[in-house]
Amino acid sequence: MLSTPNLMVKLIWLILLILGLCHCESTVTEKTILLIGETGVGKSFIGNKLLAERKFNTSGGVNSTTNQTEAYTKRIQLSTDTGLLELTVVDTPGIGDTNGRSSEFLDKIVEYIRTHDINTIAIVVKHDKINEPFRKYLTALKETLVRFNDAQTILIVNKVTPEEQLREDVNGPQTVEELTAQVKSVVFTALNCSSLSNIVIIPLLADAQTWKSAVENISQMIRSSGQVDKEGLKTWTETLKHYENVLNGKISADVAVKWRISQLEGERRGLVNDIDYNQARINKIINIKIPATVLIPIACPITVAVLLAEANRCEERIRGFEKRIREIDNQLHPLRSGAVSTEQEGSWADKKLKYMQSIFDESNDDGAKAKNKKSEL
Repeated sequence: MLSTPNLMVKLIWLILLILGLCHCESTVTEKTILLIGETGVGKSFIGNKLLAERKFNTSGGVNSTTNQTEAYTKRIQLSTDTGLLELTVVDTPGIGDTNGRSSEFLDKIVEYIRTHDINTIAIVVKHDKINEPFRKYLTALKETLVRFNDAQTILIVNKVTPEEQLREDVNGPQTVEELTAQVKSVVFTALNCSSLSNIVIIPLLADAQTWKSAVENISQMIRSSGQVDKEGLKTWTETLKHYENVLNGKISADVAVKWRISQLEGERRGLVNDIDYNQARINKIINIKIPATVLIPIACPITVAVLLAEANRCEERIRGFEKRIREIDNQLHPLRSGAVSTEQEGSWADKKLKYMQSIFDESNDDGAKAKNKKSEL
């Protein structure tokens, strides 16, 4: 039989647990989120918000404040349960840095991903930086085999301008919905995906409650994520070198074809996982739809409509993933059958090399422009 002091301790612990002031260590979930984006979009600021303390240096300037990948870990309590999320936030150098170091920073990002276990990649964007150079930066990451799969990717649209200011530009988006759709279109095109499930919108003048809600939302997304596939990752420099070696005959066509096959198989593997992820979301909606309508009879029509809309979006994403899988299978067939000649593989490598070289040459990177200008003199 428990003594009175022991009983009191257990009762106090139970009360604290219910109030969310005490946690069971066995429920700790360890996750890591990596923040990427252009310089000045607010990656470091968001990282500090997720950690609820100032760990990363922030600046409103156009030069990258972060020159190295930095990681900090903190245990945070999620309001929806009594478990703990041990969250590691990784801040990365800004892509498109004005000091002409984009490719160098890109290498650092990829190197970090392939040497650490990352659960979520957050693409942080600012709507007035959604342009062609930004699209190419995302494509550059894809070229290094970084895979932005649905279950492991969050799109954070930060510093969204109020609608009254948006309407001042008659040629631009007039509402937050239109702006978000524009951003998604650019990102989805760059990543060659049909959609992403996890999208967070943060207003330019977000108050404390808005930030609290956004952080909670992001944290829940991180908690439900799996792990980023890092098989076959190469840095930007290594990828360029690979195509150069194919062109120079230092890598045989057979080896080059095997590398392309591994690229496509990795993407296909991620798409299959994305289908499973979205199907699981649909199944969850089906399971909660009936209880939700019973427990909240007044909100029945709204509840059902919201759930069905999300299920439809999941089905649409699945169709997009299946379409891309068919495209990949069509590309894999000639590669696996040996129908690709040395000349064809060389032509492919030449095309990819020129495209990759154009990504930073055509950017708005002031450092790169200065370097190009100097070479012309």
